[in-house]
Amino acid sequence: MLLIIVGLVIAVFVFMFATGFLGTAAVSPKAAVQQFDITVSPGGERAVVTLVIKNTGNVKINNAAPNLIGVTGVTLNPEDEPTADPGRTIVFSGIAAPSPFEIGKQYIVRVTITYANGATEVLTAQATAHP
Repeated sequence: MLLIIVGLVIAVFVFMFATGFLGTAAVSPKAAVQQFDITVSPGGERAVVTLVIKNTGNVKINNAAPNLIGVTGVTLNPEDEPTADPGRTIVFSGIAAPSPFEIGKQYIVRVTITYANGATEVLTAQATAHP
């Protein structure tokens, strides 16, 4: 009798995990901006922007799309595919000549993250343009 009860309890847990009742608790899509840097050359002839996103969760990032707010003339391109397994990073960089950035002024980047499980997240970060 005890074995039947134990077997039923195990079967219920397996069913709950398989249908997502317990499995979703273990899924954690999460990312963070690890670095956002804007370097402007003296005289403003050129600017280099670096953005590093880290997958801090346990769901693969299928896409990361950065957007510099209020800035034109700079496109942030990924060094590789804009995807990242858990624990890995995505590095974006952009070069603008002439620089659209003013030294000492703060700028915002907004990054839309899409995860393998369909979840999305929007990250924002600020950086001050510096020489």
